[in-house]
Amino acid sequence: MKLLLALDLAELRVWDVDRVGGKAAHLGALLGAGFPVPNGICITTDAFRAGVQPYEGEIQSVLSGLRNQKAESPHTFAAAAAQIEEALRSLSVPEAVREALERMLSETGLSDVPVSVRSSAVEEDGAEVSLAGQFETKLGVCGAPAIVGAIETCWRSYFSANALAARAGAGRLEDDLAIGGMAVVIQRMVDAEGAGVAFGVDPLQPDSGSMLINATWGLGIGVVDGRAPADTLWVDRQRFAVTKRQTVRKGVQICTDAAGELVETPVPSEKQDAAVLPDEWAKRIAQYTFATERLFGGPQDVEWAVADQRLWILQSRPITGIHPQGEDGPGEFPVEWERADEARAFWQLDGAGDELPLPLEHDVRDAGSAARADAALITGRRSGAARPTVTRTKVINGRRYTRQVPIDLREGDELARSRTAAHLGERLRAQGVTPWEYAAPEVIAATRRLADFDADEADAAALATHLEDAFGVYRHHWTLHWVYGQGRDAFASPFNQAFETISGLRGAEARDAVMPLLEGLDNEFTKFLDDVYALACVATQAAVVARLIEEFAANESSMGGDIVKRLRNLGSEAAPFLRDFDVFLQKWGERSGAGYGSRTSITQPTLKEEPGFVIALLVPYIAGRAEAPATVRARAHQERERRIETLLQGCEDAEAVAVFRRLLPLMRRVRADLENHNHYIDQLALGQLRTAVMAAAHRLVEEGALSEPEELFWLHRDEIVAALRSQPGDELDATATKALVARRRDQYEAWKALHPPPFLGVPEIRLPARVEPEGEVGSGEPPTNKTPERDSGSVLQGEPASAGRRSGRARLVSMSERLPNVGPGDVLVAQNAGPLWTPLFPILAAVVLDQGVLFQHAATTAREYGLPAVIQTRVGTTRIREGDWVTVDGSAGTVEIHSSAGIKEDAG
Repeated sequence: MKLLLALDLAELRVWDVDRVGGKAAHLGALLGAGFPVPNGICITTDAFRAGVQPYEGEIQSVLSGLRNQKAESPHTFAAAAAQIEEALRSLSVPEAVREALERMLSETGLSDVPVSVRSSAVEEDGAEVSLAGQFETKLGVCGAPAIVGAIETCWRSYFSANALAARAGAGRLEDDLAIGGMAVVIQRMVDAEGAGVAFGVDPLQPDSGSMLINATWGLGIGVVDGRAPADTLWVDRQRFAVTKRQTVRKGVQICTDAAGELVETPVPSEKQDAAVLPDEWAKRIAQYTFATERLFGGPQDVEWAVADQRLWILQSRPITGIHPQGEDGPGEFPVEWERADEARAFWQLDGAGDELPLPLEHDVRDAGSAARADAALITGRRSGAARPTVTRTKVINGRRYTRQVPIDLREGDELARSRTAAHLGERLRAQGVTPWEYAAPEVIAATRRLADFDADEADAAALATHLEDAFGVYRHHWTLHWVYGQGRDAFASPFNQAFETISGLRGAEARDAVMPLLEGLDNEFTKFLDDVYALACVATQAAVVARLIEEFAANESSMGGDIVKRLRNLGSEAAPFLRDFDVFLQKWGERSGAGYGSRTSITQPTLKEEPGFVIALLVPYIAGRAEAPATVRARAHQERERRIETLLQGCEDAEAVAVFRRLLPLMRRVRADLENHNHYIDQLALGQLRTAVMAAAHRLVEEGALSEPEELFWLHRDEIVAALRSQPGDELDATATKALVARRRDQYEAWKALHPPPFLGVPEIRLPARVEPEGEVGSGEPPTNKTPERDSGSVLQGEPASAGRRSGRARLVSMSERLPNVGPGDVLVAQNAGPLWTPLFPILAAVVLDQGVLFQHAATTAREYGLPAVIQTRVGTTRIREGDWVTVDGSAGTVEIHSSAGIKEDAG
């Protein structure tokens, strides 16, 4: 058989381990999958055997005396190593290997650049045994003669005392030359600014759900051999968020000198107490560590380096001896890629890990993605901005994975369209018209058209056309949302500049500070809440109605229509309430609760379908237990006006004050448009599409194509339309439709058993701009899978979202809940909150969110009603327990956790 002496790393795969060793085989697999691995070559085990062949007899003779030795007898292995070293005194790289090496160095561009020369033994980096650190590594080697010398050093290290003892302990010493061998990896050297090691699971607490990253300045060998102090970070395996960091003083780092030798050098003083990794860089390293786990089928120990804001993967090997309970590596999730470029792209799981959208849900989400793509093509990019992207979706095993790709427009087209969008914003501001007011007539007309459709009188073909109309409206209205949002910066620019002059703040800090001053105008959401309160007042006037509603709140197990049926059975005493209730549903019944912060779907009923939801909203206002929303708003508005006047009176720039006063009413209308937009575009677009879908579902049930309306969600949009328009004898008849639904149910049951990873493919190589983490040198305990004991007074830090300080009982609410079980004075604690829950905000004491953004509906509603809110706590739902008494400071962005009793609510 022809000997292969030197191979390009990019040609290698895991099945080449016998020829290239564990390290090289893993690196080749990473390169083949698109990972950022420095290019290099491998001197094979064939070359090693050719080099040591003249000494094979002497080596085997020495090794035969070790076959029954234990690793606990170090002097025995030291003596054997000395004998073999003496035998190998004249060891040199054979001429054929030198020629192959020089040829490959030239082909790969490594002839005259610093390289690392590392062992890659066959037994090394295995799933059961790693033999890590037992063989030689040379860094900063340059030129063929020096590389040849480094190869000889690596070969000799195969027979060092430590290596012999380690292989004996692993049972790998039998017939060593026949089954083993030493390959050598030669790679371009990364001049690392920072480097380290990442573990796919915390080796000390494998069941904690955390990854662990060590990071130091300079070369990563400082972490590996312990010579350089290193920071430690713990990263959540699901969210890839840093949950804890331990930053240490790092006085020295390992670098290479001009001769390529490793040296310790002082870390510059300004970096000694600084964290090596910002959160976003740690997140990217964790993502790559997880990606190696997907590739190799188990948790990995990954060496990484950062240079010029780019991440490099230097090595990946299995973590031996780690078997997390209840976790079988990355889990089964087979993927067949149609193209190699798709496998190398970065696809993120869209939604929660347990989410498995039904076929019609996929179609609705596709329409939303198409709307954003339509808007990108219409608006292009703003001058100087990064090229805009659109979302591409791939459904794999029923789960949605998405990635961002640049829009398909030439540069001139992008610029022309983006400038048109900016000019529109300037023109509307000059006319005193908000972007929503400009688009609203078209949107409202479409919603009225859909609302006026009489599904009861329509035939099946008309229902199909109506469904298509509703899908078209959904996509078009979301396109308008993204289009008219593009000109917002130009629209608000003079106002923002005036506020910067008045406040002394700049940029994003100024925009965040001015936002609370803009709330207060009536909008569709405040009208909805006022109607809820008015309906509660009518209910309170009839004691029997109020009592039945309160019983419903205390005992209901599902928000169905039963409560309405019971109210209608009350007779004349409930007539005034039921009359107003029907009017309420006619006006607001097609709202769906959709919007940022809420998990909503086409499968969820509208208010008209789920009247019990509305009844539940009335409960806090029955018998006057909560203030009227308008009263709460008025109080918040008075405080807002006082703050504005105080701010303006402190400014000596009369022109800036005049501009601010002139544009304030217009900008307040812009803020009010957030909820107007949410009502018509988020809520009605989805709610009216849901209404059209259910009309089609009921008709197909009548015709025998479906057994129950909910089966419709197992069909795609085109299949529903085809079923509605089908004629006798068509291929998609009633029998075929039922069979299709049954097959899909079975397929989804199989998919539910799979474990969808949080992403597929390869993350972005370029790192985001460096943002220093908060805090300097400090210590921290690693996270555990146990609930930590907390001292009274524990404080969480988040981002301020709505000013004020209030205390109350914490109510933890899951995102899966349709309506939170909260009462007056409670503090809502959740991952996020959206329009589905904001109708309850006026009765709360405060809001605490793990996630969230300052301009979302939850933050806006909190400010509008004067309740403190803290967002971006990241760990609020894990650190706060149900029933804890907490104090929320929305001005400082803090949440203080007290004992569960005996603390009175703070005033204010």
